[in-house]
Amino acid sequence: MIFSAIMYIVVLLAVVLGMFIYTGELGTALGVGALFVIIWVVLSVYNRKIKNEEWIGQIVDIRHEEDYDDEGGIVNSRDVAHLNLNNGKKKKLDRQQGWQVGDTIQKVKGEMFYRKVQ
Repeated sequence: MIFSAIMYIVVLLAVVLGMFIYTGELGTALGVGALFVIIWVVLSVYNRKIKNEEWIGQIVDIRHEEDYDDEGGIVNSRDVAHLNLNNGKKKKLDRQQGWQVGDTIQKVKGEMFYRKVQ
């Protein structure tokens, strides 16, 4: 934890110093530093939220979904697994290779990613 905080401060100072050298304006460098801090806080909160999740569910359906742009062209094409969680909620996840209807997927608290339970 302390190591990551030190690394964060070093990177922040490097970004601010780099912007000051590049632009020659302290206000711009501090503004970029503030933006850096805001982005870091948002990502930290998001990662903490993801790591604090804990659930287990069963795949009830796998569907192919496509996203379209304004002209009707396909922007994104993917297979999505629809899960029914043990707490009664529903969840959609991008299908991983080897997943089938009936498989059980688990997200363990403290881990970043979910996995198939054997």
